[in-house]
Amino acid sequence: MKLQQVLSYVRKAVEDYDMIAEGDKIAVGISGGKDSLTLLYALHGLKRFYPRKFDILAVTADLGFQNLNLDRIMQLCRELEVEYTIVETDIAKIIFEDRKEDNPCSLCAKMRKGALNQAVKAAGCNKVATQCVDIAAPLTLNPTAVMGTPTVTCQGSPCVTCTTDCGGTSCTLTFKQQVCVSVPIRYGVTMASGEPSIECTEEGCCCSCCCWILWWICSSWPASTRRTR
Repeated sequence: MKLQQVLSYVRKAVEDYDMIAEGDKIAVGISGGKDSLTLLYALHGLKRFYPRKFDILAVTADLGFQNLNLDRIMQLCRELEVEYTIVETDIAKIIFEDRKEDNPCSLCAKMRKGALNQAVKAAGCNKVATQCVDIAAPLTLNPTAVMGTPTVTCQGSPCVTCTTDCGGTSCTLTFKQQVCVSVPIRYGVTMASGEPSIECTEEGCCCSCCCWILWWICSSWPASTRRTR
């Protein structure tokens, strides 16, 4: 996809959903991946010709991993003349050393978002932009059934009849009793999840024009400016 096409999608999304107002200062979350960098390029390009004037700020949350190298992002921001802020955090230490989380993703995302929100508010930003993604995780459901101990109960009183043969030398007794047999069965299901996959929103879907941008508001946003499809 060419940058001009990306700019077309972004502009259409911005105009359809009234995302940018005059004087906005928009923080762009930068992870270093192709999606967030494409979003930075797109908003930088849009800023040059969009009729409503706005500023952008690139921001990255440093989680505290020792091998993080942001030099190339810093160089890119200098070339684009975009202010770049690095938010230093101890999230990695808290999650992996202090808490030793077995499933760290949810807590990491919450802490990272909190750190970013504080930083962008302090920088005077009123909106944050990041890219939209689709997350898919295959699930396997296996139904189960466990049979308990059967119980038998009588229903009503028994009925006994006696019949004799023609010569009166023998008789036949017939015993009838209605019974109810109950078999308890406990149904359940076990579930196993497969490897999740994460990718950008599919091009050509009903909202492809806005698949590059997801906004959340750092300060109050009047309800009259929100639009739904």
